[in-house]
Amino acid sequence: MTRLGLTCPLYITQNDGTLTTAAEAARLPIRTFSSGATNSMRGASYLAGIDLKKKDGTGKSMLVADVGGTTTDVGMLLPSGFPRQAAAFIEVGGVRTNFAMPDVNSIGLGGGSRVRVEGAKVTVGPDSVGHYLTRHAKVFGGGILTATDIAVRAGERGIGDSTLVSQVEDEVVGKVQVAMKKLLESVVDRMKTTPEDCTLLLVGGGSVIAPATLKGVGEIMFSMRTVTTQMGSAAALCPPPINVGDARDYGVPGTQSQAWRIGRAIASYRQKNDLRRVPHEILKLQNGKLMFIGKVVDVSREVRAGFTWGEVKIARLQDDELEDASGQTTDFGCDADDHVVIPFQNENLCAYFEKPDGTRTVAAVVPDLIVVLDSQSGSHLGTQTYSYGLRVTVIVMAGSPLWQTEQGLKMGGAEAFGSVP
Repeated sequence: MTRLGLTCPLYITQNDGTLTTAAEAARLPIRTFSSGATNSMRGASYLAGIDLKKKDGTGKSMLVADVGGTTTDVGMLLPSGFPRQAAAFIEVGGVRTNFAMPDVNSIGLGGGSRVRVEGAKVTVGPDSVGHYLTRHAKVFGGGILTATDIAVRAGERGIGDSTLVSQVEDEVVGKVQVAMKKLLESVVDRMKTTPEDCTLLLVGGGSVIAPATLKGVGEIMFSMRTVTTQMGSAAALCPPPINVGDARDYGVPGTQSQAWRIGRAIASYRQKNDLRRVPHEILKLQNGKLMFIGKVVDVSREVRAGFTWGEVKIARLQDDELEDASGQTTDFGCDADDHVVIPFQNENLCAYFEKPDGTRTVAAVVPDLIVVLDSQSGSHLGTQTYSYGLRVTVIVMAGSPLWQTEQGLKMGGAEAFGSVP
């Protein structure tokens, strides 16, 4: 910036599409490392002249597929112009993180994906020549058959020397195109939130390998990745800070300190190998009750309207599963054959005691916090990690009194979620 004579502030795009100062990005670079896909999605929409939001404030979402040399990253661009955020934690290098991250699904398909022909069998990727495409791909004089070679052989112009792939048989080209189409249709289907055909915006240098039509896609639009990424950076948003009055009147004070204290308590009892004490120590710090201890016996979930919906059913541990019978004591009176059923919409909405005849009694409901802990580690379980056989502990913690006000209940109570199941 000094060399260019620029004296303006420098902002960096964060993973969620908002901006941060260069100094803050240097202090917490993990908040910016995945901003490439976000920039690409926002820039593609901007350059394509797509207005996702109508004048009346309504709008529709759009899928964006960024096809690079090695992978295809697919995300959902909301009417706000920002990518849909992941519902819960994101794993980065096998480590669970709780940063605001776009909900992106990646597959091993790109312009440099290697194509293998073994008799009648044809495979595409997931390994790739990556950025060495112009060295190793056949159309550039290399010796490796890639997805880009297939696109050129099928008629794509302006890439390398098409005569170098003229010997590739039509049958191989057809099989590769079918394989790539199935991969793209599969990832698009996983990211869609409704069964209706969607609009797909293709960006990236590898987008030449994409077919003209895809099942479940009504319209495919194209743009250029390099330009869209740069444009996404320019089109990012820097929201104004909350003023002191709003933070004092409407914010819940002490949440970060409280989270730290709870985390310290959990870590302390992990070191002591006394995980049974974890829920009790949490409830010493936060007003609440120990509701149930058992194991997951059934889970149902589905993705619709941009949310993960479902419910988890928890049964009491049998006598031969108990390590210590005293560990079954809870603050709620219930019969031995009762189950706990927790419906969720990304987060837990309520908790019922269910009798064998199917009758249910409400035990807790939002805005109070219904927390499911892994009994064997003390860790909080997100709804996407519920699975059969997990031993769990359910606790209920009281929310801030602000959530009990008329406006608080309207925004975060049962009414905010329509009809709680």
